Amino acid sequence: MKKLLLFLSSFFLLSITGVQAEPSANDLDFFLGDWEIVSKDIQPDGSYAMSKARSKAYKFLDGAAVMDEWRSLNADGNVVFRGASFRTWLPREKKWRIVWMMANVNGQTIIDAEKVDDEVHMRGAGEDSGGKFLERARYYDISDDGFKFFMERSYDGGENWITPFNEFTAKRVKE
Repeated sequence: MKKLLLFLSSFFLLSITGVQAEPSANDLDFFLGDWEIVSKDIQPDGSYAMSKARSKAYKFLDGAAVMDEWRSLNADGNVVFRGASFRTWLPREKKWRIVWMMANVNGQTIIDAEKVDDEVHMRGAGEDSGGKFLERARYYDISDDGFKFFMERSYDGGENWITPFNEFTAKRVKE
């Protein structure tokens, strides 16, 4: 009886203290679907420009991975930039591994992601026309109908950060 009471007391204490569930392969399911995006992007001169984009994320490889396709649009709605991410869950490490590539652009980013409370935090490293960089980002304000994204980037090994490098708001496309 004492063991049962101790177990139940421990279970109750853990449940009211907000202990987070183990990270899982489903932590990025919020990301699945079609999205309309309003993005704030750093420009080569250091200024920022607003743009629109479309994104589609779906499971593939028998549900073991997520592919997302990104298309930036100009004012006329024409595609001016394309990129894609391959995301897969690493069960031993209890985190996501993401590879970001851009169509017709020399550059890529290798990113690790994990759920932290109600957000997804990411850290990565890559290379683009500006050189080698470090990157940190997060998805937040996640709901069934939308989410926000914020990314910083450093081209000097983490000494200085461009904040934000990119940020956007995504709204789910209703069918």
